[in-house]
Amino acid sequence: MRRFNVQIHALIDAFVQKVNLLCVEPEWADEVPAELRLAGPNAGGLFYWQIQRTRASPWVEKLEKRMGHRFPPAYRSLVTRYRFASFSAGGLRFLANTGQAVENELGCVLDRDPVLAKVIVAAGYLPFARPAEGSPDPVGFDANRLGAEDEAPVVRVDYEAASSQRQVQVVGVLADSFAEFARRMLARA
Repeated sequence: MRRFNVQIHALIDAFVQKVNLLCVEPEWADEVPAELRLAGPNAGGLFYWQIQRTRASPWVEKLEKRMGHRFPPAYRSLVTRYRFASFSAGGLRFLANTGQAVENELGCVLDRDPVLAKVIVAAGYLPFARPAEGSPDPVGFDANRLGAEDEAPVVRVDYEAASSQRQVQVVGVLADSFAEFARRMLARA
């Protein structure tokens, strides 16, 4: 198991390095905690920032308890070892992982969206993103289909079906796991 963790951590470290290099865009002050900012605001009032290492992220474990599932190991490596504002990468808009009540915060998603809490999470889906094009459809892990090394498929769920019909409809499998998603992103030029 130790070797698997080292490999997963190395993959996630490379993913973070690439995101910091290519994907992080400046954001408003209320979306980026001061400790993630690189400098003062630019001429438009936006702050440049980067994903940064953290020593502890107790909010992740609390969220996992509320959801009734742990995040799969590769994604858990990201959210327990790094803090970040919301960012877009690989066609997804990731929820923030700051431990604060910023816009699109992972730890606040269940409080802010009862459909996610009562329908989607209750059915065993763990949201962590949305499509980058702006759709409200949650993207997350299908904890009902845990595979090798406790990884789970990354799926897109139809938000409209969940909110109006109170049922979960998976509209697409985006990757067999978060590790696969990260590898594909790293393989892109």
